[in-house]
Amino acid sequence: MQSLLHRDAATSGGRLSKSDELLQRPILYFTRLSDSELLVNVNKAVERFPAAPIIVIYEAPEWRANAIMKQLPEQARVWVDKDSHLTGRFGLKEVPSFLIDGEEVTVKLLAGDNDSNPNDEKGSA
Repeated sequence: MQSLLHRDAATSGGRLSKSDELLQRPILYFTRLSDSELLVNVNKAVERFPAAPIIVIYEAPEWRANAIMKQLPEQARVWVDKDSHLTGRFGLKEVPSFLIDGEEVTVKLLAGDNDSNPNDEKGSA
């Protein structure tokens, strides 16, 4: 599986590459109560990074976070960000958004919607 941030694969010289390290680091998903795609987006992150813990930073009441937690994959956890303090401290430009290895990654980028995938069957006849 190719990592989203596979920047240095050619220059890693046999060392553990940045993308390999990412598989073990937590991935933060910043979102709000109005995010109707929360479960879909977290599941996409789990597919892309199966060994990485996913932390959902959820701007919502605690009761709603508890309800969502029951529906998330085992590797995901929810932190309530009721007043957007955490989201504000990270200075994200767009929410919902992922924070992967210190870089903001939009939901579209994680899903690969911004580029064509050579393995995608949409273009095949």
